[in-house]
Amino acid sequence: SSEVMSVVDTAVVGSISASDLAALGPATMLTDGTVYLFFWLNVAATNLFASALARGDADEAYSVLSDALWVGLGCGVALAAALACAGPAALAAICANAPQALSGANKYLQIRLLGVP
Repeated sequence: SSEVMSVVDTAVVGSISASDLAALGPATMLTDGTVYLFFWLNVAATNLFASALARGDADEAYSVLSDALWVGLGCGVALAAALACAGPAALAAICANAPQALSGANKYLQIRLLGVP
């Protein structure tokens, strides 16, 4: 879903301003890159859920699903909080060669953080 969001953001912002479009890159890279650190949860939950269903244990399958949703929410909230605190400094390092994009990147980061959890 983040890939679709990035494509839509690029299409919309790209039609407005080239400088705003340049600011999307660093913020998208930072948010998407850190979200991918939690891809293991998707793989593990899918495997455990499918295994439980294959055994015919629907209660265990839905327990796994519930646990995965809570863990995902917790990881998302923690990641959003971490990026809200450390994200601007990370963007400053990423945008060191293009400081004019930093302001827009910080604004876009704050918007994307709303969708992280």
